[in-house]
Amino acid sequence: MFLECAAALPRKPVLSEIPSVLEMPQVAIGSPQWGECLSGSLPEGITRREVLLRWLMTRAIVDQGSDIVGVEIWHLGLITECYMRGIRILHNPIEALSRYDEIIEIADEQRKNVIDARADVWVAEKPETRSKGSYTPFNVDGMRGGTQAHWFLSARLLPGLFTALLSPGGLTRHVFGKSQSETPSEMARRLRQDSKTGLGWSMGDKACDLFAKWAIGTFRLGAGLATTWEPADCPLPMDQRVGRVLMRSGFMDEFFDVSRIMGIKSNGFTSKLNPLQDPPKIGGPIPKGPWHLTVMNFRRNAKVKGSDQIGWLIEVVHQTGAIKPDTWGPQEVLSLLCRSYNESHSEHVTPVELDDFMMNTAEPCSDNNPNCGECPLATSCQANCDSAMTNLKMYFT
Repeated sequence: MFLECAAALPRKPVLSEIPSVLEMPQVAIGSPQWGECLSGSLPEGITRREVLLRWLMTRAIVDQGSDIVGVEIWHLGLITECYMRGIRILHNPIEALSRYDEIIEIADEQRKNVIDARADVWVAEKPETRSKGSYTPFNVDGMRGGTQAHWFLSARLLPGLFTALLSPGGLTRHVFGKSQSETPSEMARRLRQDSKTGLGWSMGDKACDLFAKWAIGTFRLGAGLATTWEPADCPLPMDQRVGRVLMRSGFMDEFFDVSRIMGIKSNGFTSKLNPLQDPPKIGGPIPKGPWHLTVMNFRRNAKVKGSDQIGWLIEVVHQTGAIKPDTWGPQEVLSLLCRSYNESHSEHVTPVELDDFMMNTAEPCSDNNPNCGECPLATSCQANCDSAMTNLKMYFT
């Protein structure tokens, strides 16, 4: 049912989110003219597609902090001010080195501006654990943060920008060059993990997926290229909130079997009351809660449960012309569900709409005391409708 709900969502215009200093023509994304617009050559000898890929790469990298709004303000301020001063770092990344002293000044000015605008708001969200003096837009969840503009710029943002210098084909070739043989999710993993070109700790898994989602699904930057990738193929980043909806709604059980996933420690389930509690037997009833799911582990490690499900997925691959993934994880399943849905419905859906829908659904489907009466999935949700699975309402992420 969440596919139908997501397909019914109004499509948001996203072109307005591109910084005005990049001077993109006002062409509708997904229109017949969009691919031609992206392929248009600029005086620097690159395409508009290449510039947008570089912008999205840097934005995805910074979009990992404890205050997403703050770091996005910093990123937009940095790019805008650089271009206002004639430092066209996305069009010519070498200027990030030749004019680095100027860029550092801009980065630090924007850091101070964000602190003034966001510190009080950030503290108010969790006043019991946060203080104004500890706020910085450069904090990164689960990784080291800091107050230093030089550190954040050189260790996180610039490695992503310099990915455009890895080959004569730029970031366009780096992203789309293997699209005949790998899925977008596999491309996202390569961005970070490749032993020669990988970004390592400067770009987390979620940021790689977010970049792929934006580049392939939201902004459709494959238009005009010889690629088999469709917007439906982009990975869904699947943060903790989205994982909670998938766990309770029935998706996890249908393709992965909740008790089976819980029985394998690397998949991310732990008991809150007793972290050493033995997992349930595979195929048995799920235990009473509360149990915590680390969604990153589920996203990385879970594999489809049986031959029937895998057989259906392979059939969808053949019917739709999708690239067969190396493994059948949650993101691959969601992409193929979109492909299958789009084959038989006039209103298409992509993981972009799925992500938006499930993020909204996660508001009433909260960790504690979910408000099922306000949930659009209430009449089909496994946790709400199956007496054997109501314990899932106590499971949290």
